Amino acid sequence: MHTVEFYNEAEDVFQAGDNLVSFVKECLSHIKPSFPLSMTVTVTDNENIHQVNLEQRGIDKPTDVLSFPMLFFKEPEVPEELTELDYDPETNQVVLGDLLISYEKILEQAEEYGHSKERELCYLTLHGILHLFGYDHMTDEDKKVMRQREEEILALCNAAER
Repeated sequence: MHTVEFYNEAEDVFQAGDNLVSFVKECLSHIKPSFPLSMTVTVTDNENIHQVNLEQRGIDKPTDVLSFPMLFFKEPEVPEELTELDYDPETNQVVLGDLLISYEKILEQAEEYGHSKERELCYLTLHGILHLFGYDHMTDEDKKVMRQREEEILALCNAAER
């Protein structure tokens, strides 16, 4: 029903692509989108994510995760009405968007927050996925809603044990 394409630009330090794709699909099973979708996840390094962050957002520093949604949402997890133009005619799936994750930030933040790199990867991946589904953290209320949904799905996925 859902397709997750994985690209690894950090092959020398990251080999968990199959596990990451499984985690994304598990997250999607808890979000329960009402449409079949495709998305990409790319693990990269600080240098590349810095460049993309500068080009796309005008922010001249590396970040942990960037999300590039392809849909608009009325509210989190509720897309605006989809039309046949939203569906890829070859796959009959809606392109949800793309995630770009810095492996170096995973390592830095796992150490900073005192948990495993696997748990940090799961958190950043889910955080990015929720951005693709219309969540944001621009206001305190939005941040609270997003954080609550993150914790709920991480618990369902047993991410703390990863």
